Amino acid sequence: ARLHGEGRLPGAQSRYVASQGREVGRDGRVQVEVDAEGEVWIGGATLQVIDGRIDW
Repeated sequence: ARLHGEGRLPGAQSRYVASQGREVGRDGRVQVEVDAEGEVWIGGATLQVIDGRIDW
C-alpha cells in the first residue's frame, strides 16, 4: 500500500504480490490491492504455525 501511495508501482497498477519467508524455509506470497477508494486488501493462503494469547 505504501508503494502505491508513493507512486512506485508501474503505471496505474494497484495490485501486486509480495513474497517472504524463503530464507527460513516458509515460502509465502501475500496479495496486496488498493481499491479506488484507497482501501487496502490483503489476501493469500495461510498456515497456522503458532497459537497464543496476549493479556494487557
